[in-house]
Amino acid sequence: VNLLIEFGKNQQDDVIFAVISQLDIIKTLVNLCEVNKTKEIKLLTLRALSSLCCTESSIRQLERAGGIATICRLLTSSTTLEVKVEAAGVLAQITSPWITENHRVNGLTSFIPDIVLQLSTLASLDCGEDSLLLVSAALANLTFMEPTSLDIILEHNIWRLLTSRVDSVGTISGEQFVSVFVRDQVVTILANLAAKDKGRISLSEHKGIQYLVKELSMPIFCVDTQQEMNAVERIIKKSAIALCRLCVGEAECRTLEAAGGVQRSVQLCEDAAARNYNDSILVACLALLRRAANHVKITQSFVHENLVDSFRELTSAQESYV
Repeated sequence: VNLLIEFGKNQQDDVIFAVISQLDIIKTLVNLCEVNKTKEIKLLTLRALSSLCCTESSIRQLERAGGIATICRLLTSSTTLEVKVEAAGVLAQITSPWITENHRVNGLTSFIPDIVLQLSTLASLDCGEDSLLLVSAALANLTFMEPTSLDIILEHNIWRLLTSRVDSVGTISGEQFVSVFVRDQVVTILANLAAKDKGRISLSEHKGIQYLVKELSMPIFCVDTQQEMNAVERIIKKSAIALCRLCVGEAECRTLEAAGGVQRSVQLCEDAAARNYNDSILVACLALLRRAANHVKITQSFVHENLVDSFRELTSAQESYV
């Protein structure tokens, strides 16, 4: 099983995955999850499934093997915390938006209410940074693939649980901050909630705007690695998108201004280095400022000009130097 986990890490090797497909290895792993009672074997088997189910064809094999029901049952059963977290990891993998042509996982919909509630329970536990990342990623991916998950997240205030974990992690676990990868997943959930009427109401009533402005204000160079830098850029862009969806009226725009969201958005537009020369952030912030300008005073001329002209004026041909 450990060897299979290593094979899965080599995701560019088509030969390996062709052999895995011919040998029905995924079906064997699903059966092993079902029949084996040993926690250690279950954990290794789930890690192998998570490692191998990184292509559209392997996920289809998992479906045919009855693996979706198996993963969902493990996640929602009375098994150990470690097994549930690993099952959440498989769920995050098979619902990943990065896997092309994988827009739906057959057999998942009927489990959504129980899955989302179980993931929220796991998110509330102090079970480590890696576990929180798996759980938050699974929830974020479900908000894309299974829209009904958004209703459950709203009904049970799960988004507030997640933002409170980000805000209070220092007092819970002694860590100074939640990783940017977890924060990326949480902002993704908020951005998808902001696309719904009920979501906008909930976020506006419970300081969602202030939370998103805080994430928008994250310094672009607060991290050390390129992967972390990419995550910070996604956080800033998604925060701007979420705020643009939220700020549909004067009250929301006033809250945005008071929280410093207008000032930060102007900075990200005017200072290419502040956004690491990322034009996706520029577009998102321009859209946010143009919407906010309907209700609050913004003096910068580029906000009131044609969007394409403003983009051309502010965009930078320089590449990121990180």
